[in-house]
Amino acid sequence: MQWQGDSIPYFNDPNGTSPTSATRTISDWLQIQEVSIRKYIYENWPDMAPYLASFPPTPTELADYHDYTLGDFHDWWIEYHDFLLIQRPDHEIKMIPVGPILAELMLETEVGNILVTNLYEDDAPHGRASLYFLASLISNMSIYEEQAPATFVVPPIIDPITIK
Repeated sequence: MQWQGDSIPYFNDPNGTSPTSATRTISDWLQIQEVSIRKYIYENWPDMAPYLASFPPTPTELADYHDYTLGDFHDWWIEYHDFLLIQRPDHEIKMIPVGPILAELMLETEVGNILVTNLYEDDAPHGRASLYFLASLISNMSIYEEQAPATFVVPPIIDPITIK
């Protein structure tokens, strides 16, 4: 949906449902169930295919993809989240920007040294174990507002660079 505004209805939706109206409906229902419930919006990572000639991406293609993830793609999510906060100021709605945090990790830390084919399976891009491990850490730390326990034993399927 990021090719259009967050309040524009889904393509061919006979009810005129948009991302924000659908989220408002869910948030309102949750608020009835439990007034003090905290709601999270999981900001994913975008489709990689528009930035590639073929998979795996070249370094330039991957850089363009990360730029989009941190730019226009993330801006859409910010607008979407801000609109929900304005429409439902009494609801606790937090966003977990997983895609942009992953992009920052890949651009600014040793995570960027992991082979792209060890993070992504294809240009969709479906992830591999190390990517989903990182996404789970980001989500867990956002929800519980604390770092992962230092005693956590990382499975051997996860690239050792992610542990640093």
